[in-house]
Amino acid sequence: MSLLSAQGLSVSLRGRALVREVSFAVEPSMRLAVLGPNGAGKSTLVRAALGLVPSSGALTLAGVDPRTAPRREVARRAGYLGQEADGAALEGLSALEVVLLGRTPHLGAFGVPGPNDVAAATAALDAVGLVAFADRDASRLSGGERRLVLLARVLAQQAALLVLDEPTAFLDLRHHHVALEAVKAHAQAGGAALAVLHEVSQARAWATHALLLKDGAVAAFGAAAEVLTAQALAPLYGVPPEVLGLHGVPESR
Repeated sequence: MSLLSAQGLSVSLRGRALVREVSFAVEPSMRLAVLGPNGAGKSTLVRAALGLVPSSGALTLAGVDPRTAPRREVARRAGYLGQEADGAALEGLSALEVVLLGRTPHLGAFGVPGPNDVAAATAALDAVGLVAFADRDASRLSGGERRLVLLARVLAQQAALLVLDEPTAFLDLRHHHVALEAVKAHAQAGGAALAVLHEVSQARAWATHALLLKDGAVAAFGAAAEVLTAQALAPLYGVPPEVLGLHGVPESR
């Protein structure tokens, strides 16, 4: 069973089509990179895929429609990292306490984390290289460190599917690698990930599959080796192929 399946998924706002008849599926172990120029509809697509914005078309998330299923059930199936990294929203919480929020869908009636929840949160912080920051005030961390803490929160959720909108925003090169390796390990363990990425070289190194969007519609969808080519990407971004600096095909996974 697909972890996420969309058929003819469309989103309109005030009469303007933001996502137009998009179809794709995410299977276990897949790492799907979503790319496209600014305004292509990438963020709207991932939010629609989780039922966070009104949409039309067929949509299934691990056996349920996320538009009608209880949010707790959706959260047990998919973890979501949006673009925000607002320190003010983390005021008064340690990094570990922020990550423990990812355990909320699994907590009982009293909502009190137990030893297993703390262990999951600690392991998630370790996966992004910040276990030593567990007791620090999350609102006082750098933008990149906050981004990694929020990624750890999603990892601690232990949902099969990770949906990540620009997960490497605010990160330096080393932490780009740390973040994407943590997500890759999740997929290799039997989960899957869908990530909006901006850097083509980053997508080629990380993804098994790619979805290219232009003007809210699918320009290409398939194996990364077939989709992330200069021939496909140059017209997508409106640049000559040589500007992309791509050579060969993505590495085999």
